[in-house]
Amino acid sequence: MASTTFSKDYSTHVPPIASIWHRSAAMIIDMVILGVVGHMSSWLLWSTWFQLGPYGRWVGIPIVLLYFGVFNSRLGAGQTPGKRFTHIAVRGTDNRPIDWGRSLLRTAILVTPVSLLGWSLPVFEIDVVQWLQLSVALGFGFTLAYTFFFNQITRQALHDLVCKTYVVHLEGRSIPAFPQSPDMRKTAGLLLVVAIAMAGLVSFLSLGTTTAETEALAEQLKMEDQFFTATVEERTVPSSEPPPRFLNIRVWHKGYIDTEEGRTAVINSVARTALENFNSIEAFDIININVTFAYDILIAQRTIMVSEFQTVSTWRERLGTVSP
Repeated sequence: MASTTFSKDYSTHVPPIASIWHRSAAMIIDMVILGVVGHMSSWLLWSTWFQLGPYGRWVGIPIVLLYFGVFNSRLGAGQTPGKRFTHIAVRGTDNRPIDWGRSLLRTAILVTPVSLLGWSLPVFEIDVVQWLQLSVALGFGFTLAYTFFFNQITRQALHDLVCKTYVVHLEGRSIPAFPQSPDMRKTAGLLLVVAIAMAGLVSFLSLGTTTAETEALAEQLKMEDQFFTATVEERTVPSSEPPPRFLNIRVWHKGYIDTEEGRTAVINSVARTALENFNSIEAFDIININVTFAYDILIAQRTIMVSEFQTVSTWRERLGTVSP
């Protein structure tokens, strides 16, 4: 990292580096504030959020970016409400608040792993894209955590190192100059390799048994335009003899249905599609159907799940269909 320089007005009045505890307390306060805003919006706009489903994060991410990006810049004197409460602030290497564009980049690096993890966009169902999603999220996450907890000299996490910023304690005793951070590029590279490997392992372990027929049924369900996502997998229970075969069907419904009759109708619709389009359906002992009604705007989430499992013959009797 290049040597640090300061203007004459600031170089002799440099505040000390903020502690992990100050920064953690500030982050908790800010997340509580954002959570309150998110849940208040969900009370007012719950129907809209359910209609957006996983796409709601496209609303929540800009809110988070603007909150931290503006407050941590010179527009907010380098202080979010949480930082004001704990008397800490973001400063550049010249001990001045940074411009909002640089603050926005700093925030984007920080929120990348949080934004990507658990994001159930339909595109993330593609194996390669899911692996890339996890690789980036875990890579950024591991590097942020390592630099935050183990870079004890400057306590600069990844987003501080990239943007050349410090988080300082405004009420602490002045120090001669900001310390220089050690070169952590090798460690960051190693963490990235570990993250890529772990992403591959997680992606592999999360996969159920899929076939051309289960994938075709999933695509058929998606074409009905009432679901955000649809997943169809074959499962067995090895502890039983002979092991029963389960056909697990999971769908994320668009919008919210608040009546039991309406939810049952959705389940029946999924079962009917499976019975009419899955040629080897009689080979399964149980069809298990899970329907999710949910929204995810990052700063607020809600999930309601209904499920039902029956034998193939019971489903046929219930829906009035006959064996092929």
